Amino acid sequence: MIGDTVYGTVGGHCDLFNYTGMIAGVSTVPGVGVNSMFAMETAPGAPHATLDIMNSKGGKAGIWMSGMAPATDGARFFVTTGNGQGHENKDTPASGRSPLSTLDEVVANFAISDGKIALQDYFQTYEYIGMDAGDRDLGSGGVALLDPSVFKGTNGVTRVAVTIGKS
Repeated sequence: MIGDTVYGTVGGHCDLFNYTGMIAGVSTVPGVGVNSMFAMETAPGAPHATLDIMNSKGGKAGIWMSGMAPATDGARFFVTTGNGQGHENKDTPASGRSPLSTLDEVVANFAISDGKIALQDYFQTYEYIGMDAGDRDLGSGGVALLDPSVFKGTNGVTRVAVTIGKS
């Protein structure tokens, strides 16, 4: 929970069915309901998602993190995603500052402003396509934020995050 909004994430089950990693923000203020959503794979790079849940097509990039909740520092939160199908950036890992609509095999940093979710930065491994092909998801482990009084970043980095995947 950040402010008066509870954030939740979803993924898939055993890479089955039609799923896309999603983040939803639900307000605790009576009568408001869902106030923000974010899909980890969206057009133009992600394939069309069919309405048949038994068909294993769709965006993918599920947020399952072995059941861990997103890590937060009170103003931002961090998630990691599994395999996807979009590969918008083809064979080249993308810079975290480059716009990317297919966020598979990433650790993502989201800013929260007035309850709205906005992608701030992300990290994508160099071998993300090979990880997808071998079902070696980066997103199989959750994200932990290290104590900033012990682990200090450089060049304006205020928090250090760690994760582990299947590789």
